[in-house]
Amino acid sequence: GLGMTRTSKVVGTLAALTTMGAALVSLQPAQAEDNGQAGRSYVQTNLVSDVPGLARVTDPNLKNPSGLTRSATSPWWVANNNSGTSTLYTGSGQIIPINGTGTILVPPPGFAPNAQSAPTGVVFNGSPTDFLVAPGAAAHFIFATEDGTISGWGEARQLRAGEPAGRVFAIVTPN
Repeated sequence: GLGMTRTSKVVGTLAALTTMGAALVSLQPAQAEDNGQAGRSYVQTNLVSDVPGLARVTDPNLKNPSGLTRSATSPWWVANNNSGTSTLYTGSGQIIPINGTGTILVPPPGFAPNAQSAPTGVVFNGSPTDFLVAPGAAAHFIFATEDGTISGWGEARQLRAGEPAGRVFAIVTPN
């Protein structure tokens, strides 16, 4: 109904931004109503907000979210413009505890100490050969910031001798 494609229904169901504080919301079909219009209406459920009590989950980093993306197998990534971070969420709004915090820091211009970036968007990169963050390791998610910095988050192998083999996740900014 409502002339929406399956894709637009899923995206609309999982995330939308409201004007009353930053919030991720869920839109679900309404229960059957006496007027017979249940198939044409939705009930809004606020999933995440930076305003305490406005949603199921409060995330103080969700400030002026300005980008939303995911891969076919990843959680949702949100670029938080006013906190210089990106938060990962499940489809129900739960924070994914990446790095133990649920957020990654998007690097400020030139990695300046005590500076904060202002990401304006994030996209998924499905190419294994484009936007390399280390030899043979592509950025999976790429951020753009207000000052024009482009940075990427990806999987890289540990390169220091003597350390155990494993996975290291890094954000780098190309020269």
